[in-house]
Amino acid sequence: SLWEAVDTQLRAIGARRVLGEARDEPVAQAFAAAHGFAVSAATTVLALDPRALPAPEPPEPPIEVRPFRSFGDDLEELFAVDLSATLDEPGEWDVSGMTLGAWRTFTVENPTFSLDASNAALVDGRIVGVTLLYVDDLTGRALNGGTGVMRTHRGQGLATLMKRHSLAAAAAAGVTRVIT
Repeated sequence: SLWEAVDTQLRAIGARRVLGEARDEPVAQAFAAAHGFAVSAATTVLALDPRALPAPEPPEPPIEVRPFRSFGDDLEELFAVDLSATLDEPGEWDVSGMTLGAWRTFTVENPTFSLDASNAALVDGRIVGVTLLYVDDLTGRALNGGTGVMRTHRGQGLATLMKRHSLAAAAAAGVTRVIT
């Protein structure tokens, strides 16, 4: 079974702790419990059609919203902002040891990562927030991989601004459903 292959791989790499997600359905919960998992948190998943949203307003200077593609290979500041914002998120995911190389592999080099619908917010030319979107071109579906803003710039609407621009780019790319 797929679980047996996963379990074998986890043991082979010496995993000591495994976090996962399951639907809030009896079958999924029973499967997780039977394999040693315990519920530690619950989240609400939303889905929307980005084509149904109004176009986002352009940001007012000194704020900019730019797609990841515009940064080329210069990813260090994007990584630093994403890591900093992620470390502030509540939950059990510990990314404190994440390196730029691992982040690049896990995020930007993921075949579904959208360089055009993932973007950064800049204030006075400095990156202060990021939003990540993964797109399945075959199904027209996308998954929000997180949106975060540096502590110093929270409460200014930047997360909403980035998400609105991300969703507009997704709609323009033919995405019909975004899970967030």
